[in-house]
Amino acid sequence: MPENFNIDELDLELGGRLQNADLAYETWGRLNPSGDNAILVCHGYTEGCHAGGEGGWWQGLIGSGCAMDTDKFFVVCSNMLGSARGSTGPKSISPETGKPYGPDFPDVTVGDMVNAQALLTEHLGIRELAAVVGYSFGGHLTFEWAMSRPEKVERIIPVASAPKGRGDAQVLVDLEKPFAARKGWNGGHFYGGEGEGEIRDAMVAFRIDMNRELGVADAFMEDLNDAAKVEQALDDEAQTWADQCDPNSLIALRKTAMRFDVTDKVAKITAPMLYILSRSDTLYPPDVAPPIVEKVNQATTFIIDSDDGHAAPETDWEKMADVLRDFLETEHG
Repeated sequence: MPENFNIDELDLELGGRLQNADLAYETWGRLNPSGDNAILVCHGYTEGCHAGGEGGWWQGLIGSGCAMDTDKFFVVCSNMLGSARGSTGPKSISPETGKPYGPDFPDVTVGDMVNAQALLTEHLGIRELAAVVGYSFGGHLTFEWAMSRPEKVERIIPVASAPKGRGDAQVLVDLEKPFAARKGWNGGHFYGGEGEGEIRDAMVAFRIDMNRELGVADAFMEDLNDAAKVEQALDDEAQTWADQCDPNSLIALRKTAMRFDVTDKVAKITAPMLYILSRSDTLYPPDVAPPIVEKVNQATTFIIDSDDGHAAPETDWEKMADVLRDFLETEHG
């Protein structure tokens, strides 16, 4: 079960501050006496901190004897600020109004997310991170850790990601459109209103479309080999997801990703880097790697040979397990 870390006040890079901010997190394994065997796992756009254990989105990679071996490493995953999976975000109650922030949630940067994570690592007694591993959106945090706190990070492993976020103003318009078309949206202030059910229906449809785009439906077909069962699996997953997530968080996090760009700073990365991409990913295709890797002193690229697109690091995790394990357990001079 997730634990909660509270931050009294967090100053934000774009101005203002978050008061009484929560970070939901989970841990696996034990921190060693020297505080330097921790791996920080950063989740994707719509995921949460339940990365390991039963039902974890990377359960095959985290655990005793796994690539992120909890007999050797202390693995931590926190839900990022602005998300809806336990950390403070748009559906949280604003201390000033006593109502959900909704669309008034303050603009949060990737740097703010990392600053909050850094406070969590201090709280947990972590002196140095053996690695930061980030999938998709979480890869942005991985790059930010390497830039802003090089002395705290021994290795970085961005997965299906890049040092620059995706999207433009039209993306935000298109993202909000299916929710705004539903009764009761009220500019994002829909909480507790009679239209909440319709907004949830829009979330279900959004999730199913996203899973088709990202290759999850194809992965279901490989496992189930039955179109009707695939449709049912997509709906079941989307129903569960819609109960946990929030459309204002989707919008807020997309804004955060769009602002993120440290491409011109990657040459400053001093930590050894393993850059993992998927052969069939259309969001972050393999050709994003060469111009980045050539600027980093110690960088290796691994391409997952999978037809599952952006979902491959979850659905075909076995194909990257050995290279991940080797990179984590090798001393880098």
